[in-house]
Amino acid sequence: MVKKIRWPILSLIACYFFFLILYLPASMVVNWLSLPSSIKLAGINGSIWHGNINRLIVNDSIINALEWRIGFSGIYPVVHLFSSDENISGKANLIWKGDWLIRDIKLNILADYLQGISNLAIPMLIQGNFYIDIDQIAFSGNTCKNIDGTIYWQHAGVKSLVGTIDLGNSFFKTDCQQGQLFFIFTQESDAVTTTATIRIFEDNYWLDALLTPGNLFPPLLLESLNNIGIKDKQGVFNINTSGQL
Repeated sequence: MVKKIRWPILSLIACYFFFLILYLPASMVVNWLSLPSSIKLAGINGSIWHGNINRLIVNDSIINALEWRIGFSGIYPVVHLFSSDENISGKANLIWKGDWLIRDIKLNILADYLQGISNLAIPMLIQGNFYIDIDQIAFSGNTCKNIDGTIYWQHAGVKSLVGTIDLGNSFFKTDCQQGQLFFIFTQESDAVTTTATIRIFEDNYWLDALLTPGNLFPPLLLESLNNIGIKDKQGVFNINTSGQL
């Protein structure tokens, strides 16, 4: 008799906790988390399974209108992220398999927004937008394990006080080598042709580039190239620099 009563009670308790977790407010969960001081959240709505954040602030970067849905891929949890912010919009999927994987990344980021949140001291305004199309990114801590995709710099250009350069067709191929993140940049226009490799590890970057000015390259900018690169007999500038992100 006791066993007959026990199982319905246990089932009711299990159902109670199931629905408690299912409808647990996301704002309550966030209050329990110990977030880094660089991350601030405002306007949290919905449950842990489906909700949105009105504003996410990471250091000086602000993202509005971020939405999430949690599902499963087999036995692995998947967080589907969506952003409709005017500066950064698109979607991505986060999957936990011992380490986090980021898959199916489709993002559009305004170039001036990206420049504004970086610490790079570039005396030019970059123009256009970056369309990120990456199948998968895998990291273990700060170590890059795998990345496969392309970043298209659309309507690419740079503007300075002494001239504007139209960069034409520009894109970055992505790669991981020995735990380091690589961007292989290719660009061609009537103003300039560039091939470059950008290597990133932790908070540091290294740039190796070959830049060939064209007929439409601003003359005053051409003079400044002598200060940052070495010109060979064919008029190609070899540029090597490094710094901190």
